[in-house]
Amino acid sequence: MSDGSGDYYSQRRAWANTLDRLTDDIDPPTDYAGDDVWQGGLVIYDFDSPDRDTNSLDEGENDGGYYSYVGIGDSDSEPLALEGTSVPGDSGGPTYLMIDGQWIVVSVTSHGSTDGYYGDIAFNTRVSSNAEWICSVAGDDLIGC
Repeated sequence: MSDGSGDYYSQRRAWANTLDRLTDDIDPPTDYAGDDVWQGGLVIYDFDSPDRDTNSLDEGENDGGYYSYVGIGDSDSEPLALEGTSVPGDSGGPTYLMIDGQWIVVSVTSHGSTDGYYGDIAFNTRVSSNAEWICSVAGDDLIGC
């Protein structure tokens, strides 16, 4: 994606999405031989197309297979006006949610499909799953601690 200046990432961009799933426990379908510690929860969403034909998190989808840890649920195929998704390079970035008139970071971009195509699924780590540790480090200066 080029903005015409020759620099592919010289402008800030924003998009919106519906948070389709919230999980508390992570149970990956692959044995990582103890290389990774899976804990906490996830915020999960899919990238719906304007044609409404790529609802990857529709009921029954991903019950098994590579992304089986998304859990079972439902998802609306109607995209938002500025529907978007995360892509490689976005990891560590925040997901904001308006709560009581204030923007709050509810998750941190983690992993997912890598292409940014309609139907891709994105996974973010839930901040609430790590709130106790975050508050122990940040102290009372952080809203919510």
